[in-house]
Amino acid sequence: MLRFSDFAHLPEIDGLVQELIGEESGLILVAGLDSRPALDGAASPATTFLPSGRATIFRVLVGELLEAHPRRRAVVIGEERDTLHVARRFKARIESIHVRPPLTVDEAIRGLSTRPGLLIIDRLTADNLGAALAVARAGALVVSQLDTLYCGPSVARYLLELGATADDLAALRWVLSVQRLPALCPICKQPATVSTDQLAQLEALGRRFPALAALHAPNDGGAFFAPGHCPACRHTGRQGDAAAFDFYRPAPDDLWATPSALPMAAYVWMLAQRGQLALSDALEFDSDQLRRAHALLMTSERRTAEIAAALERKTAELETANRLLKQRTREIVSLEGMGQALLTWSDLSELGARVVRTAVELCKADRGALYYLRSTDWAQVLAAHGWRDAEVGCGLARNVVYEAVSERETVPFLGPPPGIHAPGDEPPLRAGLAVPLVAHGLPAGLMLIQSTRRAQFAPGEAALLQTLAGYAAVAMQRAGLVEQLQLKVEALEEAQEGIAQKERLERELELARQVQQSMLPRTFPSVPGLAFAAANIPARHVGGDFYDVIRLDDERVGLVIADVSDKGMPAALYICLLYTSPSPRDRTRSRMPSSA
Repeated sequence: MLRFSDFAHLPEIDGLVQELIGEESGLILVAGLDSRPALDGAASPATTFLPSGRATIFRVLVGELLEAHPRRRAVVIGEERDTLHVARRFKARIESIHVRPPLTVDEAIRGLSTRPGLLIIDRLTADNLGAALAVARAGALVVSQLDTLYCGPSVARYLLELGATADDLAALRWVLSVQRLPALCPICKQPATVSTDQLAQLEALGRRFPALAALHAPNDGGAFFAPGHCPACRHTGRQGDAAAFDFYRPAPDDLWATPSALPMAAYVWMLAQRGQLALSDALEFDSDQLRRAHALLMTSERRTAEIAAALERKTAELETANRLLKQRTREIVSLEGMGQALLTWSDLSELGARVVRTAVELCKADRGALYYLRSTDWAQVLAAHGWRDAEVGCGLARNVVYEAVSERETVPFLGPPPGIHAPGDEPPLRAGLAVPLVAHGLPAGLMLIQSTRRAQFAPGEAALLQTLAGYAAVAMQRAGLVEQLQLKVEALEEAQEGIAQKERLERELELARQVQQSMLPRTFPSVPGLAFAAANIPARHVGGDFYDVIRLDDERVGLVIADVSDKGMPAALYICLLYTSPSPRDRTRSRMPSSA
């Protein structure tokens, strides 16, 4: 297990560390500045803050607290699953609470059923500060991290700004601040020449920290160093880094008047006495801190401005995209309604005109033509828009329609529409698309949409035309089938009318035949020694044949056989006229059939 001494370069702080880990209750904070994205790519470590290493020090400190309090069970609360890495022997004593939305760290702390012996909070924020201090005031030992540049009493003031009260801060026991500074290159560092001003500054530091000066200064007075130049450090004079600490233990009765037990400025001075930092780092530590803070602020402001500008651009892009999306949504909804309407139309000509008009409106074009395949060999100009001399309804060979375009893919097309004469005074075409109409995998026609004003059609407009073409192909195929069906129905009705007329004529002819047959005699006079028999089978329904047997007197009879020239109805009508106009002699002797 790593220990605090593995990171601290001064063994003199071991006593302070032992006091810290010996605390029984209260709040212990590890403060430091995490790496900032705004600092990425900074040119010089001298003008920026290095990552403080606060999280590592926090984990090491927790490990030493667990070892120093072997009977205490610990509760770890954090938003990350790997909040804490500790030795395996401590894991049985630790309960981890992984905070995930909607649960918050504050709710997790307040929801603890019993007060833990050691409460470990991954990050102290304004949201959970009150709950953490309340547990610490109740007698638990609470350890957490605070992301800040402050150290010493300034941390307590910062906690007040976060919302803590003076009474709550009575539970604050220790603030361990950490910062990493660029260390001198051990290869090229060189003794520093101490100027008169620097000597005065060293004397001021000695007066400022008299106890530390006497306790920590080497017997020979020490030697200070300055950065050099060598390839190992890329001629920067710095290689690696050194950790600087600030130990602050506030007095319960006077929180603000208590100085740090070991201020960070004094810690830096001692590191400079031991040659780990340059003399200028110790003498100008406060001004360097201010310069680094100013650089951090300016870089953060610049990054904030860049982010704000990028956000404004993205917002403008999103607004534009949103308007375009709304427009496309309206177009798609309109197109969907048009597609449903197209499927209900059965008039092919009206359907074609509506398709071309809709396509021109969708793309804000001013020219359009629609062709429909009537068969495998020829097509028809079904509709046109913007072409004043277009002959709608004229037929074209199929290969003429597809001569310069594809039967299945949308391609640019700037030529005059097949079968349509373009007058010489028309403005030239600047954009055009040939959109094939395909229904159920088979070509059904072609749609040409062109413009004399626009330079090109957008991909979204081409997609809308393809969608409309899909609807139109199915609707036109359906309307064509309906048209063919109507023609066949009309032909069938005409045929049925002819059949009905024929049936009526046959019925009338049959009735005429029955009438004619009833006019022929069925019985003949009885004459001894003679027998009469007759049959009449006309070549058609009726005919011009007639027969009869007439008794002239008691001993004589007359045979009548008549045949009118021609056949059919004229001959039958003539023989009926002849039969129904008897002579005076026949008026007394003629006999008509009983059915006449």
